[in-house]
Amino acid sequence: MTKVITFAIQKGGSGKTTMLYNFGEWLAQKYKVLLIDLDYQSSLSEAYELYDAENTSLGIFTGEEVEFHHVKENLSIIPATYALEDIPLQLRATGVQDVYFLLEDWLYEHSEEILKYDFLLIDTHPDTLTVTQNAIATSQYQIGVLEPSEFGYNAKQKSLTSLEELKMKTFNRRTKENRVTTKMIFLGNKLRQNESLTHSFLKEVEKDDDVIALIPRKTLFEQSTYQKIPVCEQLKDTNILSRNGNRAFAERLEVEYNKILTIISED
Repeated sequence: MTKVITFAIQKGGSGKTTMLYNFGEWLAQKYKVLLIDLDYQSSLSEAYELYDAENTSLGIFTGEEVEFHHVKENLSIIPATYALEDIPLQLRATGVQDVYFLLEDWLYEHSEEILKYDFLLIDTHPDTLTVTQNAIATSQYQIGVLEPSEFGYNAKQKSLTSLEELKMKTFNRRTKENRVTTKMIFLGNKLRQNESLTHSFLKEVEKDDDVIALIPRKTLFEQSTYQKIPVCEQLKDTNILSRNGNRAFAERLEVEYNKILTIISED
């Protein structure tokens, strides 16, 4: 069964899309991966030079055609469009039923294609609107990316509360069952040695079992989306690997990514 994972957090600037891009590329070295961009800012789509693409993820909610762009041997993406921003208003205006499960229905209708992939990773806008909630509702795991900033760790509780509210709104009163069974986990991101904010953040998460991985800050991440070369590919360059502590970073990143993989691979 394809594992569906949504990256979602109620705070911009945490590095969520960059993390998804690089983790997805890392996974694609061994697994078949499908990315769905549901963020109308389209940053993930632009990392694959899909600007103003047609047949985007908008079609999941409108019934229009959706195109799978096969960008690498084991990696495909359904790009986003700015028009996704208007979908929540349109759905309310038309009175669509089961508004939180439109993506789930679409995945079921296209299961023959979806089941070709081992992992489906979904990027979302940092909000709690209908499109984002569709992604969360259909996922086995929601991954929240946290940064060591004044409000970075606070976003954790907001996201947990939002998930519980979604579960309450979609609770099946007839069968007494939760329609949404998504579990939430968190990653610490942009961590720097000898930085007071990082030390404070690490103290906060020290006994927090929900935070499963800690990712150091490296300019390689910023370069990955700008140059459109994922970190795992950059680190194959022996010149890059041999400087600025990158070998130790590569080993650390492998450990942290495997922690995530172990959790999201669970039944």
